[in-house]
This record gives sequence, C-alpha cells and structure tokens, in this order.
Amino acid sequence: MSLSEPHRGYYPFIDGLRAIAVLGVILFHYNFLHVSGGYVGVDVFFVLSGFLITGVIEGKLRRGAFSFTEFYERRCRRIIPALIVTGVLSTMAAIVLLVPQDFREFSKSLKGAAFFYSNVVFADSAGYFTAPATTKPLLHTWSLAVEEQFYLVFPPMLYGLQKAIGGNRQFLSIAVGIICAASFVLSLVLVQSDNDAAFYLLAPRAWELLLGSLTALALGRMTIPRVVAEVLSALAALGIVLSFVLYDRDTVFPGLAAALPCASTALLIWTNVNNSTFTGRCLSIRPLVAIGLISYGLYLYHWPVLTFSRYFLDHDLSTAATAVALAATFFISILSYRLIELPIRAGERMRSRKTIFTYSLVGLVGIGVIGIGGVNAGGFPSRFSGAALQYASGKYDTWDWNRCMPEPSRLNERSICRVGAQGNGSPTFMLWGDSHAAALEPAVDRRAKDFNVSGWYVGYSRCPALIGAAPIHRAPDDHPCLLIADTVFELIRRNHIKHVVLVSRWDSYIDGWDRGSSETKQDLTISFSAAHELFTGERAFRLALRETLRQLRALDVDVWIVEQVPPQLVDVPSALAKAVAFGRDPALLQRPLKDVEERRRAAAIIFSEYLGSPGVFFIDPAQVFCPNNRPCQVAASGQALYSDGNHLSLFGALWSQHMLDPFFNSLKASAP
Repeated sequence: MSLSEPHRGYYPFIDGLRAIAVLGVILFHYNFLHVSGGYVGVDVFFVLSGFLITGVIEGKLRRGAFSFTEFYERRCRRIIPALIVTGVLSTMAAIVLLVPQDFREFSKSLKGAAFFYSNVVFADSAGYFTAPATTKPLLHTWSLAVEEQFYLVFPPMLYGLQKAIGGNRQFLSIAVGIICAASFVLSLVLVQSDNDAAFYLLAPRAWELLLGSLTALALGRMTIPRVVAEVLSALAALGIVLSFVLYDRDTVFPGLAAALPCASTALLIWTNVNNSTFTGRCLSIRPLVAIGLISYGLYLYHWPVLTFSRYFLDHDLSTAATAVALAATFFISILSYRLIELPIRAGERMRSRKTIFTYSLVGLVGIGVIGIGGVNAGGFPSRFSGAALQYASGKYDTWDWNRCMPEPSRLNERSICRVGAQGNGSPTFMLWGDSHAAALEPAVDRRAKDFNVSGWYVGYSRCPALIGAAPIHRAPDDHPCLLIADTVFELIRRNHIKHVVLVSRWDSYIDGWDRGSSETKQDLTISFSAAHELFTGERAFRLALRETLRQLRALDVDVWIVEQVPPQLVDVPSALAKAVAFGRDPALLQRPLKDVEERRRAAAIIFSEYLGSPGVFFIDPAQVFCPNNRPCQVAASGQALYSDGNHLSLFGALWSQHMLDPFFNSLKASAP
C-alpha cells in the first residue's frame, strides 16, 4: 500500500528524525558539542524527502488521482515563502554588513537561490568546507536547489515509468533502483576526481533521494517480525549517530561515506512505519517532534545568523554569543512557522493556487533581480567610505599569476617567466614555489631590477617547492606537483643556476588548515614516498625538504628558504574595511607574534636543523611584519598588506621587498 493512503496516517518519528538531522547540521556549523559529522544531517533529509514525496506521488498515480499542478502547488507552499523571507532578511543584513566584493559574491548566491541553481554556483566557486564561508550566507541553499531540481525531474520520470510498466510496483522499484545505483556509482567516481561536483550537483546526489523512494516503494511488500524490527531500528540509529561523531571535515564525502547515514535512515524508516519500535518511540517524544516541525525554518535561518555574526565580529563566536545566536535562530524559526509556513501550507493565507504561484514567482524573481543587480553593480561600493574601499581593494591588488603557469608538460626555457633585468642572458637565480611565491614575485622582480640581475620564476598554486611532495587531497584543476618539481630541477641543472629561492605556504603542507581562521578548510597536507612507504604531514615535509636540499646542494646550488609569511586569522582586506566602517581599531586585527610562531612551529623546528648548513640560508618575513616582537602588521599607509588571510597583496609584496636584500647581496657578492 502507498504511504499516501489514509490509514497510513502521520508518523511522529519522521519529525523526530528531522529534528536529529537539523540539530546535527546546526551543531556542526556552530562547532558546538563537537558533532564533527553533523553535516550528514542533510543526507538524512534527502532520504526523508525521497521517501515522503514518492509515497505521495506513487499512491496517487495508482489511483489515477495525481496532478502535477497540485503537486507543485504543495511544494510551492512548503518551500518558497520561507525561502523568500530568508532571501529578504539576508539581503537586508548584507546591505549593512558586506563589503563590496563580498556583497557581489553574496549576490551570485542570492540569484542562484532564487532560481534554484545555487548548488551549481557553489560547485563552480569552492567546496562546502573551503574559505571563506563567512561570505556565503546562502551557502546552505545548495541542498534546496538539489531537492527542487529533483522535484522537477522525478515526478515526470515516475509518471512515465508508471505508465510504461502498467503500474507494476516491482518493475517500478527495479527501474528506480537501477537509476539509484547509477547515481551512486557516479558519486563514487566524482568524489575522487571532482569532489565539489560530487557534493553539490544533483546527478551524484540523486541516489540519496532515490534510496528514500525505494524505501517507499518497497514498504507495502516487505514486512518483518517485531523483534527483528527492534534490532534493525536500533542499528540504524547507531549508524546515524556514528556518522555524526566519527565523520569530520577531512572525511572524503559524499561517495561511499554517505552510504552509512543514508542506508541507516532508510532502514530506520522501514522498521518503524509498520512497527512501533523503542527507537521510533524515542524519536516521537514531543520535544523532538516540536523541533522537527520547525526544522525547515531552523535549517534556513541558522546559517545566515551564524555567518553574519561571524562576519561582523571577524572571529568565531564565544560560548555566550553562540547561545544568543542559537536562541535567535529558534525564535525566528518559530515565528516563521507560526506566521508564514503553517498558515500558507494550510491554505489559510494565499488560498488559491493562482495566488500562491503568483506571489512565489514575484518573490523569487524579486530577490533574483536584486542578486543580478548586486553582481552587475560590483557590490554597490557607494555604501562605504573611501578609506574602507581602499582597504577592501586589497582583495584585487594582485597580478595575473596564471600567465606564468603554463601546462607543466610545456614548462621549459622558452615558456618560463623571467624576472629582474631584461635581456637574453642566462638566468642568475630561480624563484620557485606555490601561490605564495607568485604573491612575492613582484618584490623579487623589483629587487632583481635594482640589483641588475635576472632570474626565472616558477610558481604553481598548491604545489610546494619540494621534490617528491604533493598535497594528499587534490582538486580537479590542481597541477601535477611531482612533475613540476622534477621539471624545475632539470631546468636548474641544465642551465647551471646556482641560486634558488624557495617560497611556499610551509605551515599548511604540514598541518593542513589553520584552525580559527577565515578558512573553514584548506587541506594542503602533503605526502612523500620513501623506501616503499608513504609518509604524510610533518614526516613527509622533513623527508621532502631533506631530499630537495640534497639534490640542489649536489649541484652546488645555494638555497634560500623564505619562511611562511605571517598567516592571519581574518580575510584582511574585508576585515580592515569593516573595521573602518564600523568604527573599530584596525590594529586589533593584527595576530600576535606568539600565535604566528605557534602556527609555524613545526616548520620552524625542521628548518632549524639546517641552520648553519653550507649553502642553506633563511629569510623570515616575521622580522619585517612583526618587528620587535609586536603583533604582525596587516596594513600600512591605508592599504592592506594581504589580498586574503595569507597571500601578500601587490602592495604588501613591494612594501616588504627589502627583506630579500640578504639574498641579492649574497648573489651580487658571489658574481664573478
């Protein structure tokens, strides 16, 4: 029998499960109670949605009572009014708080949320855990976009299958199962090759909703004894809990990891719709059911409240601030449920189908137009003073790195970028590194011209200046770091270069992302293979550095290592602009030197092993940015020294260029 049939009734445990799912997501986002895998609550929602929607559609199809218009009216009433309210409130907060470049990015997501393709927007921009999340108050709407896209595709598909197979539920289940399996396989493939696509897009996520669909289609034909239901229900609940506590930001997700929470949710549904298990009764307690009833609002409002709070404060929330934010989230959600969601769903407001469709269309187009306007107007910069805009412009105070990143297979003497004095002579030195080397290139170029020497520059994002090392977690567009390192070494050897400057984001290659920073995750942790064993993190860094110095010193090359530029906890241009706009002292943004040293400690210990070694020298930017043990500067002369939280801006690179003088003096002294 179909779940839509009258005697199936209302299942309180479903709302209890909704409550668990949304609380997991909220606790994860608020970094509260250490629910490190709470993000799988979204996957629980996906399975629930597929289950409930399929039960309604399939039952009405078999009775010949299904109406596409009625279906989409119900979806409209359920989803769109609160989404419009979220968009309007978020836009009001964004106008007050977001600096122009951040408002422009917000506008892209606002447009995507209005037209249900925000999952595509975020898949193209960055991952769910990547930085800076504080500028993405509508990041969570990606899951709504996935569901809405599913609602557009699945009902016609189910309708067509139902007609094609003559209403045979077994064949229908097999057909849906095949599609579900294909989507799951796609997820397994994409999670390795393009994790952002696997996370955000409908095709690799559809299997989770379809798993719920299969649960609904199979319920009428599969019953189990009560004692078996009790055991399986408890195991299913345990599977969800284990996902919440064992998964974390570094779990490869979704892919195979998503199978545990999704299968557990499906099993929990199956064992409780025909039985009253202990687990189901626990999920049916009134407090959980009450939270489940407002779960949609909690999901919609919790993330904007959190992100705007963090954005304004420029740091993680304290315990007290977290409590206030959570209380505000619940208050807004209850108001939304009582005044907007429930009356509209029940038809007490906007009674006619035409009215709900009209208002929904006008509301969505309205916030979509605001999003389009924000993008085209560059984030409406006139909202801020000239001083704030000067700081904010640091975000774009960079040069075109990409022109010096040819395809690694084409990296040679002809394609390599030159720095310093122009001419056709042989290069005197090599600047080699990752994006931090790219950020420092203007300073190297300026000082090389001043010293009338020429050199070559190689800098590929996320590729350390180390032979044999590469980040463990790769993005689809990452460069092949091992090939680049080998090619650079050959260029040095063939061209008899005797001076090399190594510049990289050393701390992140050892420790991954900087906790407490504006980045939610930037995992650059490296691996290195030696003696048929794979090493990671600090051990990999030590071995890779040893091998790099060994090979370069074997060529009689002097190696200069520029230590990590002091990383900041905030997105510097944005934070400086907000400080001016909100009347705060920009100096308070400076990170204390002891915190910087703690962050760089692992790399510093390894570097110290080579102090005084022949041909190995070090330049520490902290001596320039944090003089006399003071907090590390983030601005000078009204301009940002960084273009984000760790890369130097063009101004910052030129401002600090004299820290390179020991290298150029040494180079000049060794000239024949």
